Amino acid sequence: MVKDLNTGKTHDEELIKLFDLETFLDKRLGNLSGGTRQKVNLVLTFMYDCPIIIMDEPTAGLDPISLVRLKELIHNQRLIGKTILITTHVMSLVEELADEVVFLLEGHIHFRGSLKKLEEMTGEANVEKAIAKLLA
Repeated sequence: MVKDLNTGKTHDEELIKLFDLETFLDKRLGNLSGGTRQKVNLVLTFMYDCPIIIMDEPTAGLDPISLVRLKELIHNQRLIGKTILITTHVMSLVEELADEVVFLLEGHIHFRGSLKKLEEMTGEANVEKAIAKLLA
């Protein structure tokens, strides 16, 4: 359906293979497990060559193999110059992938900057501890 809405070049076939979704192509989205639906969402997110990619909790429900593949995909997209905005509660993902962090709580920005700046400001190398220290 999404391919019918846009006539641009897609990368859906590679992404379907990457996330091992071939056996689910004839299934209704509503009948898929949460993790499989998440993988379908990732295919939809990356299938067109968009300069900016926005993802909300992209790792939710993913199995370990898909998680590794997603991280590699994000890393590769960053290398070719794409801007990727991720909202997440998973601080290890932030530590692994982020160039810049914006910590938002109840509509207020409590921190914006690099991980290095966060560490310098709080004295904490661990993002979870650094954020907790900001709030204390």
